[in-house]
Parts: sequence; structure tokens; C-alpha cells
Amino acid sequence: MRHLKFIAILIGVAAGLVAPAIAQDNKSAVPVVTFRAQVMTFRDRVEALGTLRSNESVALTAVVTDKIIAIEFEDGDRVEKGQILVKMTTAEETALLQEARSTLEEAKLQYERSKSLTNRRLTPETVLDQRRRDFQTAAARVAAMEARLSDRILRAPFSGRIGLRTVSIGTLVNPGDVIARIEDDSVMKLDFSVPSTFIATLKPGLEIRAKARGFGEEEFRGTVANIDNRVDEITRTIRVRAIIPNPDRRLVPGLLMNIELYKNPREAIAIKEEALVPIGTDTYVFVVDKEKMIAERRRIETGTRRPGLVEVISGIKAGETLVSDGTLKLRPGSAVSILRSEEMEPLGAEAPSATTGQKEPEKPAGRT
Repeated sequence: MRHLKFIAILIGVAAGLVAPAIAQDNKSAVPVVTFRAQVMTFRDRVEALGTLRSNESVALTAVVTDKIIAIEFEDGDRVEKGQILVKMTTAEETALLQEARSTLEEAKLQYERSKSLTNRRLTPETVLDQRRRDFQTAAARVAAMEARLSDRILRAPFSGRIGLRTVSIGTLVNPGDVIARIEDDSVMKLDFSVPSTFIATLKPGLEIRAKARGFGEEEFRGTVANIDNRVDEITRTIRVRAIIPNPDRRLVPGLLMNIELYKNPREAIAIKEEALVPIGTDTYVFVVDKEKMIAERRRIETGTRRPGLVEVISGIKAGETLVSDGTLKLRPGSAVSILRSEEMEPLGAEAPSATTGQKEPEKPAGRT
């Protein structure tokens, strides 16, 4: 009887009347979410610490020994180039200058008179030469007195913000005494050091982003202006100077800033990070053959990363369809059904890249 029952089951299966569990389709399609690989811009990122400096900075100092009689600024004022800031005692120099100018006028008249007489051959050439020397000597004396007077009137060498003054009216100052500091903060210089291994790709014009603790997460953007002409023999680093615009004058000299330098911009294939399937030390993705509707597991080589995106160096071509959701249920050659196709969000050049030389750990496989 047992043999007869088994034969009856086989006949029923052949006739399509029986559907036992062993006849179930083992290759039922796996539902997945897909996207297309795209070409995007990637850049390498170098992190560093730097110190902020003014575009121009100078200590306003006395050049003579004299007493201050007027201070024409307040602490923290904005000053313009050539603006008078400090006046010292000038009574003696002013009187001497007036005397020198009077002497110059008289010497000029005598010179012009002698020149006219000499041209008419009424006086010898030696007299004209003497009058010329007297005129030139008087002119030199006027210039010297004007310089002495100028030394007692201190002016702003450039436009900027003046700091706290260290003197008062009546203070007797000596050469080299600092009265205040002037900072041109229209743009700021940011000096920092990077490893010399990056020297081949460093060049003026590269973008940088900087943050300072006092400004929270706010970013300040600038560009590399100059690169030093030698590598430090001890640290094996090279100094780089970037320029950061400061139109609202919020940045001040001396700030310590965290810097991200973006270099080596390039076009590369990008895929979603959740498409990665790490197996051992290798990284794979599932590529969908839309004609056969099967998923092919393919090994790839990854580069730098951006939030949610990964650069693919080899293994994928632009336009190929990859699985982003459902990879855990897939095996090489699995049949798939596409639930939906998503578009990658192109973050463009605004997105930060991964730190150069530091390969990020691979993320877990895609969602189920």
C-alpha cells in the first residue's frame, strides 16, 4: 500500500494536481530598492590647526622722546589710513620750521635775482653758484624741519581697528614705546602646517574651511594664498597661509582654528554608502542586471567618502544599477524584483571628503 500511495503522488505532481512543499520555487524574487551610480566631485581632506593673523598688523610707537599733548582716538576705534592719532609737543619744531621757510624764501629770491643778473652778464658765475647753494641748503633745512615735525604727529599707516592705548595725555614717551596696536582685519591670514607628504598637491587656490571654538559649529571659508619655500627639518611639515574674508570683522587675530584643507579635486563614480557589503577585507556591491532581473555580487575598490556617499575607484561604471536596500537577503545570482528606484542626492563640492591617508572603516551591509 505504501508503494502504491507514493506512485499516486508522483502521478498527481506530473498531472499538476498536487503541489507538495518540495515543489516550491526556491528562486522566488527578492524585493529590493535600487539606485544608479553617478559621477560626482570628490576631494581629499587634510586636517590641521592654525593661528589667525591680521592682514596687516603694526605697533604704533614713538620715534622721538617727547610729551604727548593730544590723543585723537578712542580704544577700539576704526581708523582710516593717514588719520592723525597722536600729537606730541611741536612748539619748538613749528617755530624752527617757520624760520627755515622764511630763510628759504629769501634764498630763492636771491637766487632768482643772481640768475637774472648773470644772464645779462652783470655778475660773475661764482655769485650765481653761491646763491644756488644757499637756496638748496635752505630747502634741505625746511625738509629736515618738516620731518622732525612729522615725527611728532603719529598717523595711521593703513585703515583698520586700533586696540587699547597704553598712554595718556602728558605721558613722556621714548623711541620704541608702544602706544597702541593697529590691525587691518578686512581679511585674515590663517597660518598652519601640513605634512610634507602632501606637498605635491598643495597649490594656491585650494579651498579651506575653518572653525573656532568661540563660534561653535560656524564655518569660515577661505583659499590657500601661499606655501612656504622650505620644509621644517624637525617636524617634516610645511607652512601654508590661507586668506579668509572678514567683511563683518568678527574674526580677531590670535584665534586658534581647526582647519580642513580640500585638495586634489576630481570626478569619480559615487554610490550610496548603504550599498556596501563588506566580506572580510574586501568590499562588494550587488549590481542588478535589468534584462535578467538577477543580482550580481561584484568586488569594488573604494576611495574617499562623503556623508552617505562613497567614491568607487574600480569595479563599477557610471549608470549601473545597484541595490541599496535588501542586500542581506541576496546571494550571487539571486532573482530580484525592484520595489522602487531612488536618486542619489548630489551633495556637490560643498560636502566634506574623508581625511587623506586615513581609510574609514567599512559600514555594515545595507538595510533588510
